Amino acid sequence: MKKFGSTYIFAILVLAIGVYTYFFEFKKAEEEKLKETEGIKLLRDFSQEQITSIRWQKGTTDVEMQKKDGLWRLLQPLDAEADKYTMESVLTTLTTEKEDILKLDDPKGVDPKSFGFAAGSGFIEIKTSGATKRFIISDKKTFDGRQYHMKVDGNNEIYLVSTAFGELLEKPVKELRSKEILGEILPKQFTVQVDGKPEATFEKFGEEWKNVPNKDLKLDPKAVGDWIAALKYVKAHDFLTENATDADKKKYGLDKPNLKVKILEPKKSIEFIASNPKDQKIYLLTNQKPIIYEVTTAMMTPIQKTISDFRDKKIPFTFDESNVTQVQIDKPGLKVTLDKAKDHWKVSAGGDKKDADTATLNSLVTKLRDISVDKFLLPQDVVKGLTPPSQKLILKDQTGKTILELALGEKFVEGPDQFIYAKTNLIKENFVVKASKIDELNVDRVLKSDGKAP
Repeated sequence: MKKFGSTYIFAILVLAIGVYTYFFEFKKAEEEKLKETEGIKLLRDFSQEQITSIRWQKGTTDVEMQKKDGLWRLLQPLDAEADKYTMESVLTTLTTEKEDILKLDDPKGVDPKSFGFAAGSGFIEIKTSGATKRFIISDKKTFDGRQYHMKVDGNNEIYLVSTAFGELLEKPVKELRSKEILGEILPKQFTVQVDGKPEATFEKFGEEWKNVPNKDLKLDPKAVGDWIAALKYVKAHDFLTENATDADKKKYGLDKPNLKVKILEPKKSIEFIASNPKDQKIYLLTNQKPIIYEVTTAMMTPIQKTISDFRDKKIPFTFDESNVTQVQIDKPGLKVTLDKAKDHWKVSAGGDKKDADTATLNSLVTKLRDISVDKFLLPQDVVKGLTPPSQKLILKDQTGKTILELALGEKFVEGPDQFIYAKTNLIKENFVVKASKIDELNVDRVLKSDGKAP
């Protein structure tokens, strides 16, 4: 019992020491720490709008930017348009970050080296129309790695600042440059050539885009609009050369480009070429600047289009399904003619004495109309299984006139998908569609599996 009482007393003493340490020693230390610094904004008198020039230097890095007519431009180490969003971030950091001034007993007697300052320490210089301030940043972070020491040139006071200031001195120049390559484009004509295939030229007549010279070719307005819109999203990931030579073009595969584009605007023409993709990268060169840009393949995919991609892919299957009164199917294992009487379908030829499945036939006609071409084929493209076709599907109206005649050829695999060669009577070219769209027609189920309906 005595032993238990001693243990209990000891625990109370430990608890009391802990409470004393927290409320008296720890709290006192926190109060002392607060007394050592005083929060201040060194740029409290500057607004983002007032700043006209920013320069920073560290080691061999010397960066200078200037604002003119509201736009920022790099002056050093090269002359280039600055990135709008990066500059907004830089200005926000400089004008909103809070600095803590160290309360030193004798600021004049402090050795700057003890705070990480040296003769070659980096600095940030900010100018407005009537003032200049230079902030010197210590070479090393504080012991906890969370801050830098900073002093104003000509002032002995020392401040603690966030690592954002030190990181600014080490920001790569490519991050400061504008990533814009083509920008907003309003073409009246453009030409695209991919992988040596025939050029595709398009011209705007009023509000309508047409293919040149085949103006009767039906285009998809959305496809054309998406292509034009995609141009402004082509951004530089890196800048590889500032003045491209023939040797540079060969190095980056631009001597034999995979993509060639010509764009005619009302007041200028723009041309650019792009290399084959390699390691998710594509190299691009325009006639506007002799810079070879590195861009991502994802940015260029919407631009790398052939004439097939601009065409209206619904045209081969555009018909009025309300006029369809007869369906003819001719494929291995099934040759049948079905006629529509009012709201029901019936077998008029073939069918092995089975009844028609009205729901399946109605769905077949609707799904046929909803099919889109995946790719239109050129005359020189290989086509298999269409002469003669392996399957035929014919829709007719009540007068016997053919509304749609679909011929299907062989299936083939490309990438993760399976396709099938096809042709309809509504256009002269062959094309391919996804095999899954044909499978969804359920041609094999147009007849009831249990024979006659009860």
